[in-house]
Amino acid sequence: MYATSSGCQNVIAVECFLPNIERIRRAIQIEKVQQQVVLVPRALYNKSNVYLSLRENIEKNIGSQRLNAEVNKNEKDPFIVQTMRFDDLLPVIRERNIQQAIIKIDIETSEHYLCETGEKVFNQINIPFVMMEWANIKKITVRADSILRFFRNRSYIPFNPETCQSEIDNDYRHWLTQDIFWIKKNYSHLCMLSLKNVKSL
Repeated sequence: MYATSSGCQNVIAVECFLPNIERIRRAIQIEKVQQQVVLVPRALYNKSNVYLSLRENIEKNIGSQRLNAEVNKNEKDPFIVQTMRFDDLLPVIRERNIQQAIIKIDIETSEHYLCETGEKVFNQINIPFVMMEWANIKKITVRADSILRFFRNRSYIPFNPETCQSEIDNDYRHWLTQDIFWIKKNYSHLCMLSLKNVKSL
């Protein structure tokens, strides 16, 4: 909703948890932005069209479910969700002729699936700016390492979103921030723009 109110004409929202999907659908209808928003009811994973169970991460936080294990299909259970790979978004991207994008990702220590399954998307469109939750996934070394390799191989620089200073310490466990901005080389000015926008809210 923030993206559409800021003037974005193409917003792709990926959400797996049914109560959240219903809230987003209702918000889209209320704000009359059906033409701007594509809502994809899936969980980002390393395989498409399998089913996963969710488990609560933070008690009484509707947005904090974590992916758990592969299970059998059960459409009536909101804690069983269908999956997709990030590259599965390519048909929507092509249909809408999206040439560049920014990404916000917060999926409770599953952010590495964006990197593992999104090579084609990142190769085909310009994505200068990725906002990613970092505090939890940096504790899972194998996942954090894969994220770091993915972005560094594509000339992204990690920035602290509170200071807009690049993280120069090679040990990401020392990055004392809840979130991280991955910003492509030569696009560092986007950090200050985002900081100004947040402060104006």
